Amino acid sequence: MKNFTAQRLLALVLAIAMLLPMVQGALPVVHAVSDGMETAADWEATLPEKLTGNWREDLLAVVQSQLGYTESDRYYLEDADGSRRGYTRYGGWYGSYTQSQDTPYADWNVMFLFFCLYYADVSDFPLEEDCADWTAVLAAYDLYKQENYAPVAGDLVFLDTDFDNTADRAG
Repeated sequence: MKNFTAQRLLALVLAIAMLLPMVQGALPVVHAVSDGMETAADWEATLPEKLTGNWREDLLAVVQSQLGYTESDRYYLEDADGSRRGYTRYGGWYGSYTQSQDTPYADWNVMFLFFCLYYADVSDFPLEEDCADWTAVLAAYDLYKQENYAPVAGDLVFLDTDFDNTADRAG
């Protein structure tokens, strides 16, 4: 009986050893622990002390308070293809706001806008996580302009970076 168990254990160890490289390549790899990451108190310290009540001015003030902030190169996930997704305060905030665990390393351009709108105290504004979905919702409220429109300070801007006639970035 001992021999049979030892053989099964050896077979299991060998199977794991053979599968491990395939599994490791398929999963994102975290290259740092969360110790030392920003907290809400850290990012809130960067925000304007007072808001004016004018949502355009307040939105610009919050956006300007974030100038110079960059995605972390210390805390990141590495995808199977070797691309890195760094931690951002916008993903960290969005994850705590929505109770989602996987956003600190997500593509953060829309989360940046959500963060700024939230801290500028802009409420009752339609929000969608996907740029294409968001522009569709904004268009339904007649808030999205594509042609013959000159942007003004405080406007959100949506970009089509892959030229497929669908917004895929926001700022």
